[in-house]
Amino acid sequence: MTERLGHGIKTFTGTQLKWIAMILMLIDHTAAVVLASCMASSASPGTAAIVIYYIMRILGRPAFPIFCFLLVEGFHYSHDRRRYLLNLTIFALVSEIPFDLAMEGTILEFGGQNVFFTLSIGLAAIWLIEYFEGKKILQFLSVFVCAVLAELLSTDYASLGVLLIVIFYEFRNQRWKLFAVGTAWLWLGACLNNLINIHIGLYPEEMWGTVLTAVMKNGVLELFGALAFLFISQYNGKRGKSLPKYFFYAFYPGHLLILYGIARLVTGTGM
Repeated sequence: MTERLGHGIKTFTGTQLKWIAMILMLIDHTAAVVLASCMASSASPGTAAIVIYYIMRILGRPAFPIFCFLLVEGFHYSHDRRRYLLNLTIFALVSEIPFDLAMEGTILEFGGQNVFFTLSIGLAAIWLIEYFEGKKILQFLSVFVCAVLAELLSTDYASLGVLLIVIFYEFRNQRWKLFAVGTAWLWLGACLNNLINIHIGLYPEEMWGTVLTAVMKNGVLELFGALAFLFISQYNGKRGKSLPKYFFYAFYPGHLLILYGIARLVTGTGM
């Protein structure tokens, strides 16, 4: 017997969860863009700044899993999945320059792509799973190709994100299995992704000790993403009062541009 996430008296609608995720993402990106720039421009950032930085990054960890959950819910209820995928893809392209400016300080670079690309590929993956229902090999190959594509494009969260979306899809009606598998993947996936990078030679051999320490640190940081399930468990299965049609899509590149501007002003580097 399956247990729906919306069963019983719950607190949050889909729109409220979206607001929560956006606020947490804003906190995370404020640390990653503004605070990180301030620390980088300082010869000695100080312990307090470093602690605040990590607290803000930890608070931001649940944002992506919540967005993955909402993506799967949106896929399930969408009346036009082609348009859903098209919107994600268009805004992935629109968001790339703001993302590169905020994260790399340059107008365009191809070392990493924004999270909308991950969400687009994840949506394609679960759509293919549904399309090839009953054909396990084709389903597996579809997910594998999508995960590899995310890695080749170096999207934000890459294969970790794509497979997390698949987990939300596969265990959508099994709450406790979803929480257990999702939490395990958030940690193991983060560690494995770093270990694979070491194995294929993205890090020099003499750096292995340092990188292995970073692997564990990154895994511990991503483990805080499991806090998302505290919010998701309170989802009542209702959409709630909807936001303006493209507000969420526009919020992502918009807030990145604003944070980039604030970072440049605060550090005195200009625009």
